Amino acid sequence: MYMRKACNGSDRRTGELNSALPTDLSLADSTRQTTTSPRKRAATRKSALILRILRQRARGSRNKKPQTFYSIRAAASHFGLPATTVSRIYTQLRSEGLLTTIWGSKTLVTPAHIDNQLRVRAIVALPASLTSFSTLRDYRNFFLEMRDALWKSGFATRLLFYEGNDAQSPSFAGLLLNYKPDIVIWFQPIPTSKGIVARLLDRGIRVITVGDCSASGREYHYCIDRERAIKGGLFGWRQDGVRSVIVLRDPRCGSASSVALIEKVLRETATPYTFANAESWQLQHALPPYPQAAKGGFIFPWSELAARLAARDPVRFANLAERSRILLMDGPIDLPGSDAIKPLTDVLHVDLHSVTKRIASDLIQSTRSRNGEPVTFEAKWIPGVYKDAVEMPCAGQPRHSAPAHRLGQSKNAV
Repeated sequence: MYMRKACNGSDRRTGELNSALPTDLSLADSTRQTTTSPRKRAATRKSALILRILRQRARGSRNKKPQTFYSIRAAASHFGLPATTVSRIYTQLRSEGLLTTIWGSKTLVTPAHIDNQLRVRAIVALPASLTSFSTLRDYRNFFLEMRDALWKSGFATRLLFYEGNDAQSPSFAGLLLNYKPDIVIWFQPIPTSKGIVARLLDRGIRVITVGDCSASGREYHYCIDRERAIKGGLFGWRQDGVRSVIVLRDPRCGSASSVALIEKVLRETATPYTFANAESWQLQHALPPYPQAAKGGFIFPWSELAARLAARDPVRFANLAERSRILLMDGPIDLPGSDAIKPLTDVLHVDLHSVTKRIASDLIQSTRSRNGEPVTFEAKWIPGVYKDAVEMPCAGQPRHSAPAHRLGQSKNAV
């Protein structure tokens, strides 16, 4: 159906174009005018008339599937107009939704009704904390990776943000139900989410949780084990001269299980430690004289807490990160102006691509029992890069040289 006068020619389509042109469209008399204004008015009338003709032809050709239309070159040659004029006419028709253009200058009449026959396996809701999504890189990457993995596997996703204590309200379950999901995947659910999960299960909605490994071992369907990574990191700290650790906590942020895990590892490694309340704790009190800086380390059980303190006083936090060892349990933080912080903090990293790939694969194959043993993924310790790594060696060994910093990725092959 494509017009071969412009692209390999087509007598039938050329005849259609000829029949669409009225016999009185010729502007021979108008073009003989000596003044510019009448000539422009005549050209404008001709363009408007051609626009109406092509609009009618496009509407008459619309079907359930895209149809080829006259090329710009063929229409310009037939009507005796510059290609730029016809291009403007086609731009108008595209803005009206009648035409579309694909690579190679092929023009198509858009279908009357769009129907891609899209079929999805299920609708998956992904509840996410807006604060964590904005400030925690690994948290944000999980949802981006999960959305891509699900889409490639034929699932439709809905990202639902909540702020503060919104997810603790009974109405949050109703909000999730309003989107009629078949599955809910909740990454790092809040401690009070059990009631919401129970309500969703009562409605026949499958709920999949991803969180840190707990003592019970069955709290989540997929869990992240950070214990070995913490032990390896503390071993590296000890080699670098760290003699004691301060654990910063806030009862309004995160779960008690993270603090309990850190305390367990500190005891097992015989590392002296103390706890400090982050809200009442003054950062300036944590800045010892520079020669003693390598003697202490600071652990943030929740990276969101570090993000809050860094946002409150970024300069002081950056100074602390430069002069002391800091561990962020949930990965690096992203804040405006915090580029100096990121490479100076130690973090625990999880291969989220493997996690999301495994979840999507299990959903397709239905291999995961809802009451089975959780699939466990191991975090690994990623040390920061310190400016004084060469200037302040400990026992003749440069910082971060211990192989114990980097551990395996997953206990379950993916």
